[in-house]
Amino acid sequence: MRAGAATPVFTPSGRCVFVGGYSALTMSNSPIPPSPASRAEDPQAAASAEPVPVAGPSFEDHLRTFWEAQRSRIVTLVAVIALVILGKGAWEMYQAQQEAGIAADFAKAKTSEQLQRFAVEHPGNALAGVAHLRLADEAYEAGKFTDAAASYGKAVAVLKEGPLSNRARIGQGIAQVLGGDRAGGTANLKALADDLAAAVSVRAEASYHVASLAAEAGDAAGLQSALEQLTRVAPQSLWAQRASLLRPMSASATSATASPAVPAVTFPTTGK
Repeated sequence: MRAGAATPVFTPSGRCVFVGGYSALTMSNSPIPPSPASRAEDPQAAASAEPVPVAGPSFEDHLRTFWEAQRSRIVTLVAVIALVILGKGAWEMYQAQQEAGIAADFAKAKTSEQLQRFAVEHPGNALAGVAHLRLADEAYEAGKFTDAAASYGKAVAVLKEGPLSNRARIGQGIAQVLGGDRAGGTANLKALADDLAAAVSVRAEASYHVASLAAEAGDAAGLQSALEQLTRVAPQSLWAQRASLLRPMSASATSATASPAVPAVTFPTTGK
């Protein structure tokens, strides 16, 4: 070996070191770490070098937190709702039982005294209104028109609306007229004839009775007005057909009013 030449020396790590007079070069079989520039050029390496984001709380976590914070309030609310539903059902059952009991008591009322007692014991109930209506019919048939008018009025106050209420209103008006209160009865019948909420047949009957009363009283203007209203309300009804019999009376009364009778003039005769 030439003097001064580098002599390789074996090292366990696989490096060869040349020792010489000039320099020493170390070679290694270990991987060389990439430079920052090379990492930037490799997207996959750059992505793997970025920090992994930490996942936030899941929906289940939020739900669990909400339940733990509001559990007592939710349980209380559910309990209140359940109590309201149960209470409503219990009240409706109680009401149904009460109505069944009232209906049974009404079915047992056969006499006038029993009907009167039932109406007093159950004021405001619809069946109490029916009891007043039955009492009124009994008084009307017995010719007790004042009592009948009073009972019809009580029935109207309880029933308020519907077919039975309308029948009671007609009965009240006619009973008042027959009982001597002609003005009050006529006013009630006119009010029923003008009631747009009442059935057409009921308004027609009331209009006919008003016309009949006007004809009986010789009220030509009232008779004509009632007949015109009846024609507007129900021109093809039975009451309109019956009212046609009153039209000649209306025409004669109108004629008599328009052309009053001229008093006869007589001249005294001179005696011979």
